[in-house]
Amino acid sequence: MTEPGAPQGESGLDRKAIEALNANVLRLAQRLESTNLTEFAELVQRPWKLMWTNFIGGLARGVGLFVGGGVMGAITLALLSWLIYHALAVFNMFPVLDQISHAVTDLLKQFLQQHPAKK
Repeated sequence: MTEPGAPQGESGLDRKAIEALNANVLRLAQRLESTNLTEFAELVQRPWKLMWTNFIGGLARGVGLFVGGGVMGAITLALLSWLIYHALAVFNMFPVLDQISHAVTDLLKQFLQQHPAKK
């Protein structure tokens, strides 16, 4: 079963080394196939397709950012307005705010009567 001229101990060692090397080469081939290297090479060889793909990807990211930002902004403003409304209601601040707004309005009316706008 051994090769002629090869010592018996080395034959088994060589066979194990070759089997390990074969398993490593098979794993490397599977990893290379999973990286889609051929598709990448084809894409690089056609620059217009590469630019079109990048354009569509950038457009999708921009639209997603716009829509996501709008939704998050609307949710934030709704929660903030709800929180402020209920905080004012809990502390019964509506009459106080009403008095303050009337006072500011009266002050502004007095100021505008004393300093008419020049035409």
